[in-house]
Amino acid sequence: MKKITLMLALLLALVACGSNNDGNDNQEPDVKTVASISGDASVIRESLGKEGNWITAATADITFDSEVVVTGAFNDKGDTANAVYRKLALHTQDESYNIIDNFTLTAPSVVVESENFTVFYGTIKGDIYVNANGFALQGTVVEGNIIFGNQEYHDSSDLNKEDAGASVLGDIVINE
Repeated sequence: MKKITLMLALLLALVACGSNNDGNDNQEPDVKTVASISGDASVIRESLGKEGNWITAATADITFDSEVVVTGAFNDKGDTANAVYRKLALHTQDESYNIIDNFTLTAPSVVVESENFTVFYGTIKGDIYVNANGFALQGTVVEGNIIFGNQEYHDSSDLNKEDAGASVLGDIVINE
């Protein structure tokens, strides 16, 4: 019950942060500011797609039978005034940001085409193909290889952001 309450509080906070209330109650919400929080693989896949969200949070282990593509340009907190940024949270946390549970995303491959994409606190089982600048892992274990499309993508990456214990159990490859 505590976990459900926490996830609802997080979702409401993100919705409130994305509010653009100028007194007109007939406005449509800006769905790009709302996180996608789910334990359903199809919801996670859609959220990581071009028309998805800037933040995607898993609430359970997720398994895909085909590659997952992270694509589209998004801004931090869904605000175009903020930097281009996107994240995948493979964990739940409490109000003090303490990690409660970690989850595993299993896929034959994850293809990263979104700039400044960070994966937080969980495990990815499968290879990751990085075709964008700014890829990062924070507290994430990769049970597979990371293949960078070129040297620039590799040089701009951070495979242990904030020294949070991220690791890659496979090879790190740079294609040219």
